[in-house]
Amino acid sequence: MTITEVVALVSVIIAFITLAINFKNRSDEQLIKIDKLEHIAKNNEKIIEKQDIRIQRLEDRDDVIIRLDANLESITKKVDILDKKFDRTFLGGNKNG
Repeated sequence: MTITEVVALVSVIIAFITLAINFKNRSDEQLIKIDKLEHIAKNNEKIIEKQDIRIQRLEDRDDVIIRLDANLESITKKVDILDKKFDRTFLGGNKNG
């Protein structure tokens, strides 16, 4: 084997080693990116769960407000009826209204 062939063979070997190192580095970078994305996904999942809990609390509060509003309307009507009865009974008010 001549010196030229040896140099060519060494050059090819160095090229393959360089290619393998570059491939490994890219693979490592991709694994690091995947780890970061998994971490971000877990954090986003936690944030979404917290937001879902907050939304549920707000919906529950809205339901309570709606029930309280309905109760207030009912009580207001009953007070109006009692007020009219009081006027008719004690003040001799108009029976029609």
